[in-house]
Amino acid sequence: MRRRIPSSRIYLSDLVDGYYIEQEGDFDPNYILTPSGEKVYRAKAVATIVAGPYFSDDNSYARLLLDDGTGIAWGAAFRERAQLLKEMNRGDLVQLIAKPREWQDNKQLNIEVIAKIDAPFYILSRAETVLHALRFREEAARARNLLETSGSMRRARELAKEENIDLEMLEGVDELSYLREKEKEETIDVEKLEVVKKRIADVMQMLQTEDAGVELDVLIAELDQEFTSAEVEEGLKELLSDGDVYEPSVGKYMLA
Repeated sequence: MRRRIPSSRIYLSDLVDGYYIEQEGDFDPNYILTPSGEKVYRAKAVATIVAGPYFSDDNSYARLLLDDGTGIAWGAAFRERAQLLKEMNRGDLVQLIAKPREWQDNKQLNIEVIAKIDAPFYILSRAETVLHALRFREEAARARNLLETSGSMRRARELAKEENIDLEMLEGVDELSYLREKEKEETIDVEKLEVVKKRIADVMQMLQTEDAGVELDVLIAELDQEFTSAEVEEGLKELLSDGDVYEPSVGKYMLA
């Protein structure tokens, strides 16, 4: 029997600004990695309904738009749980427990439980969320420091028990650092992109002939001392979009 995962109090901004992680194993649940490095498998949140609920024709699916003051996200309910939204109205204060999910590049909450609450309970719940966030960030800072001083994740794992640091927190902080560094590598600022485009055009001018274009791999190899492969690919994509480069045959490119 699979253990039921406890819920974590979050802001909707944790969902919206976090990373949705899909795990490969059949029994490994997906989760949101928040901007603080917390792995959230099931979320508990309080919010105001600002739109909906909307129902499918057969009432097997329903959704509503939620706003907690930090972010806005859709809550969705399926099959028998869609009936939970029948009693909800725009403007209601609600507390919900839900699984974070991603649909068409948008993060949402798949609702398991939802209930109307009054203003005092809303304030109390927000205070608990604030307290949870502060405590987690304090512990995450300790985990981050351990990673930096230990020099490796393997050594950090060995020391975590001695330092009374939760292993899952340690892994979440490490994963967050990796994802942010990866984003930096893949992000090209506008000025650099113009330089990349200019150098791609120079190389294509030098290598292309009247009846043969230049392959992407060749461009990457020619420019590997100056730019990453991601930067060359992004530059070529921009040139194609601008109409400065075209593709006379699959996988080969020429200046227009």
